[in-house]
Amino acid sequence: MESFPATAISSALLSWGTGHLRLLPWRANRSIYGTIVSEFMLQQTRVQTVIPYFIRWTQRFPTLECVANADDEEILKHWEGMGYYSRARNLRRLCQILCQMVTFPQTPEEWQLLPGVGPYTATAISAIGQNFDAIALDGNIIRILARLIGCCENFENKIAAATYLKSHAISLIIPGRCALLNEALMDLGAMICTPRGRFCDVCPLKDFCQTHRRKLPMDAIPAFVRFVSKNEIVHRLLVLRGGKVLLQTSQLKRLHAIREFPKLLLENTLCQSPCFVGRRIIGSYHYEEQFFSADELFFELIDFHRGTVEWVSISELEDVVLSGPHRRWLPRLLELSINARIGDWKIHL
Repeated sequence: MESFPATAISSALLSWGTGHLRLLPWRANRSIYGTIVSEFMLQQTRVQTVIPYFIRWTQRFPTLECVANADDEEILKHWEGMGYYSRARNLRRLCQILCQMVTFPQTPEEWQLLPGVGPYTATAISAIGQNFDAIALDGNIIRILARLIGCCENFENKIAAATYLKSHAISLIIPGRCALLNEALMDLGAMICTPRGRFCDVCPLKDFCQTHRRKLPMDAIPAFVRFVSKNEIVHRLLVLRGGKVLLQTSQLKRLHAIREFPKLLLENTLCQSPCFVGRRIIGSYHYEEQFFSADELFFELIDFHRGTVEWVSISELEDVVLSGPHRRWLPRLLELSINARIGDWKIHL
C-alpha cells in the first residue's frame, strides 16, 4: 500500500469533484429517497437511459409513501422499458417497509437486510445518500483503481475484481467526505477514465496512475475472463382480429405479469419465413425473436406454460405493461399484422 498514495488521490478527487460532477436529476434536489430510486434503476441500466425514467417516476411518485401505496400494475407501467422488473417490485416492497420504520437503516449491513438491496446498492445508498464512510465499488471505480495500481490480473467477474481492490478502496476513505468521493470516482470513470481511456491528459489522477506511467494498454485494464455468448431463437405469434391483438401475460419470475406477444412452441415447424425478426441481449444470452403473422388463431402452437393469452384492443395498448423490446417493436408489428393477407400463413402441425 506504500506505493498507493491514497491521501493524495482522495484530495485530488475531492478537488476535481467539487467542480466537475455531472448534472443528474437525482443530484438536483438530494434526498435519501432520490438516492434509493436512482440506485435501484442503475442496477442494470445505463445512466443516460435512467435519466428520463427517473424524472417520470419521481413526478408520479414524489415520495416513499406514493410508491408504497401504488398498485403493482402502475408501478410496472412506470418501469416499462427498463426491464428487470423485479427491481420495481422490490423497490415498492422496500418503500412499504421504510414507511413503517421509525428511522432508516444507517449502515450498509442494515440496508442489505431489505428487499432488492445487495452489497453494492447497500453501500451506495449509505455512502451517497447518508455520507457513510464507505466506497461503493461499481464498474467505473473498479476500472480506476485497477489502472491506478497497474493491475494486470485477469478477473473472473466484477465481484472478484472488487474483492481484490477492496483494500485500496478503503484506503481512499476520508471520514465525512464519502458522498462526494464516491460521486467523483463514478463520474471520473464515466467521463475521463473510460473503458478505452482516451482522456488521460485531463485526468486529475494521471500523476498517480501506474497504467499511465508505464504506458500499459488502457483497454486491457482491468481484464476479465470473456464469457461465451449463447444464442436462442424464440418464435412469436402476431395476430390481429377485430381491432384487437393477441397478447400473453408472462408467468416467468423475471417477467411476471408483463405482457408480450404469445410464444410458440419451438418444436413446431413453420413453413414460411418470419414477417419480422427482433434481436436483444440479456446477460450472456443473444435472443432472436421471430414473429409469424396469422389470419386465425392456432391455439395448438401457443406455449401456454409461458402464461395465459387474451385479446387487447389496439386503443388500450398504451395502458398495458408490455415487454420493453415488444413495446419498441410495436409500431412495426401492428403495421405488419394489419397488412397481413388472409391465407398467407401455413403451419405443419
